[in-house]
Amino acid sequence: MIKAIIFDFDGVILDSTDIKTNAFKNIFKKKYSKQLPQILEHHHNHLGISRSNKLKIYFEEIIGIKLSNNQLIKYTNIFSSYCINRILRCKFIPGAKKFILNNYINYDFFISSGTPTKELRYICNKRKIDKYFKEIYGSPQKKTTHIKRIMKKHKLKPNEIIFIGDGYSDYQAANFTSLFFVGINFKKNLNIEDRILIKDLSKLNNVLENRKYE
Repeated sequence: MIKAIIFDFDGVILDSTDIKTNAFKNIFKKKYSKQLPQILEHHHNHLGISRSNKLKIYFEEIIGIKLSNNQLIKYTNIFSSYCINRILRCKFIPGAKKFILNNYINYDFFISSGTPTKELRYICNKRKIDKYFKEIYGSPQKKTTHIKRIMKKHKLKPNEIIFIGDGYSDYQAANFTSLFFVGINFKKNLNIEDRILIKDLSKLNNVLENRKYE
């Protein structure tokens, strides 16, 4: 029996994936326009990975510039400044808010995201959804770390948890920890064949009721 649901955040609860994409464009489009297509391709193929890890990859592996810690902090702050007010105003993914409000009593809800924890909790508080989640986890810890912590603290078994995500890293984290996985394909980011994909959370009740996640 499913007791808990772990949600990724961007692209699963809030329609904020394009905001993150545009934040990377904002950083790289002027000086590094030639490398931008490769940067954006990596970003789209690795949703759910922290911005700091991505920025290091883009500067050091794609552009060829070694960043100091201060430079990395500077660029992550630019990224955050671009995103935060826009995310506070963006729409929910269809069905997300309704599902959360109607089901938070039936399941233990958690968030596991690549967004920095402090920023993520601030956004959830401002969007008035933090009270519906037992715990909210973000970077710098990895999603597998979040999952293991949730299972240990709340005495949950893998077959009692569903992970809801829209990125391949979400799928990998669920696989690694033996959780059921349901993919949200609102932006058509996922191309996996061995797990169920749904457009948005308006379809999730049907998946749960009919145990389609198994």
